[in-house]
Amino acid sequence: MKKTKEYMRLQKKRWRANNIEYARAYQRKWNMENGSRIRAEERTVAHRRRIEILDFLGGKCHCGFSDWRALQIDHVNGGGVKHHRELYRNIVKFYADIRKNPKKYQVLCANCNWIKRYEKQETKPII
Repeated sequence: MKKTKEYMRLQKKRWRANNIEYARAYQRKWNMENGSRIRAEERTVAHRRRIEILDFLGGKCHCGFSDWRALQIDHVNGGGVKHHRELYRNIVKFYADIRKNPKKYQVLCANCNWIKRYEKQETKPII
């Protein structure tokens, strides 16, 4: 029994080594033929996740604006750019952190977000 498992493992390893170029070529061809469909599906999923997380945080700015296209997720205490660069290069991880710590984040419209950044001097001065 042990000999048979070892033999099968080696056969599988040999097959992979012999067919890796074929598999790569097949994958490239498939991606070229189906790329637009894949990207459209990815956009749909990303759009749905964004709306879900905005709704989770309240779905509107404190000024009453609720059009999701101009809503932004903001760190309540600032430092969001630095925090995002350090920890969350992956948007899924970022959204997971929002769900774990919703008090650290808020939804603001683009105007309110930029006004907040200016008033609290969260941006570097332009010189």
